[in-house]
Amino acid sequence: MAHRDDKDLIRSTRNTARFCVENRAISWMLLASVILWGIYSYVKMPKRKDPAIPVRVAVAICPWPGVDARKVEQMVTRPIESAIAQNSSIHPAGASTDYGIRSVTLDGMAIVYVQLSEKISDSIKQFNDISLKLNSINDLPTGAGPIEFKNDFGDTAALMLTIASPKEGEVAIALRAREIRSAIERVREQLGQRCNRVALVTLFPESIGTDNVVRVRNALAGYLAEAGLAREIHMLDGSGFVGIDAAVNPGVDLRRIANKFIIDHVGTSVFPAVHPDAWPPVAIFNPADTEADLIASAGDKYTYRQLDRYSDLVQRTLETLPDVERVSRSGVLPQWIQLAYSQRRLASYGVTPSKLATLISERNTVQTGGQIDAAGNDIIVRPTGEFTDPAQIGDLIVQQPKSNAAPLYLRDLVDVLPGYENPPRLLNFYTWRDAGGRWHRDRAITLGIFMRPG
Repeated sequence: MAHRDDKDLIRSTRNTARFCVENRAISWMLLASVILWGIYSYVKMPKRKDPAIPVRVAVAICPWPGVDARKVEQMVTRPIESAIAQNSSIHPAGASTDYGIRSVTLDGMAIVYVQLSEKISDSIKQFNDISLKLNSINDLPTGAGPIEFKNDFGDTAALMLTIASPKEGEVAIALRAREIRSAIERVREQLGQRCNRVALVTLFPESIGTDNVVRVRNALAGYLAEAGLAREIHMLDGSGFVGIDAAVNPGVDLRRIANKFIIDHVGTSVFPAVHPDAWPPVAIFNPADTEADLIASAGDKYTYRQLDRYSDLVQRTLETLPDVERVSRSGVLPQWIQLAYSQRRLASYGVTPSKLATLISERNTVQTGGQIDAAGNDIIVRPTGEFTDPAQIGDLIVQQPKSNAAPLYLRDLVDVLPGYENPPRLLNFYTWRDAGGRWHRDRAITLGIFMRPG
């Protein structure tokens, strides 16, 4: 191989380094372009901790309580599937895929999933079209619905804030314990018995009234006497508490029996008390240990209504921030007005539950009265009669008398009981452990804060 000197190598060799040295202007231009490209990419790159990821899946949920799955499939699920199928952007279903439209039908519930085609860039527009088609369904059976369409699976909360109720304070418990102890001692002094007796006490906030808890307490006392589980039952009543004091046989766990009675006849296992805002029953054997027993079984300090109002204030305050897109709340327990009635009593007056529902809805419907022209002045007519207090519901006239007899009021047929949704659909609890290693669970509401894009 012939030897090549350096001049020959320099003259015949071409590489990137030589090009940059010989063409400095081009090299500087390329360097400046790369720097500008890097700056532009850094400025435009996504900076969200939880970036928005487009999700092309949505679900339509339609309840029909008390109906078996076969009827729900025929009369609810299929109309929803037909309405969704009218959209032309549905993902085509293949032989080995679950894409497109698929449904799950349960007793009392229809769930229909829909997935858009991967070629669709604007999924919000297509979901809005599907939502309009679902809202146009007007042939659902009576009692079915409303259809709830959820298409926000891609939204990610940037911050979650939980508002929990603490346990009742020691000062408030001490004041209540003093009154409860006096009530128990008065009953036992009258009987002259201090042994083999148990006091079962339920504490509740005074804002909920006494009708709900007294009604359940009396039913529990009747059940215990009829079943022979307790004898010599005496009622305990006071400010913010009700209970019973009874003699029980050895080995009878009165608190466990009361909890089972409440679950079977009043509510669910979620609320082991006579009212969602009330404490679970507290068993007191010795009046001198009343305060210690209450501290060991202390209930939450704030009611569901107070948590709802406070979290609503926090939500509306956070929504005013410029970087917040929206705020959602989880664990809110809606308030209800419950009507407790006897079917036999309604039948004796020839009244059906559906008639009562119709009368209440006709009275409590917000309607416009329009306006009238009076000598050139427009006067707005505001119809009255809307219920503003639960006590007004009982004053509703159900039947007018044919003679001079008194009319039949709703309070003569039912018990109007303010309360909450039962059973609850979604509750939220905050679980924590104290210094002694014991776990506690408090009612809570969680706020999910969603940030604006960018």
